[in-house]
Amino acid sequence: MVRLKEACPADQLVAVGSLDFRPTRRLSLRPDLLVCRLADAGPQYVQHASLAVEVLSPTTRITDVVLKRDLYEQSGVPSYWLLDPTHQELTILHLTPTGYTCEAVVQSDDAFTTTHPFPVRLCPAELTG
Repeated sequence: MVRLKEACPADQLVAVGSLDFRPTRRLSLRPDLLVCRLADAGPQYVQHASLAVEVLSPTTRITDVVLKRDLYEQSGVPSYWLLDPTHQELTILHLTPTGYTCEAVVQSDDAFTTTHPFPVRLCPAELTG
């Protein structure tokens, strides 16, 4: 969260577990971390997100890796990240016309700079340490 907040442009918002993502009336998801345009943020939810991040745990792994990935993909969320603190691994997915593709799998002390939703340098060991 800190890395994203530091890199976040003024017209965007980084929300940690405080906003629901509601792309339709019937679907409501609450990612562990969400990035959206500041103008799109309501008091309780957003309809358009530019990034959803889920922190994997043994109890949520299947839901995050399979179900939520599919729901975010169908809802058009451009970037979806999965952070596995146990293995210090960050999977960065980017939406293409055919669905999510893996932009990178970053492990431990390795660093990666992404441009989605804005430029930010990431290192899993720093994110989970």
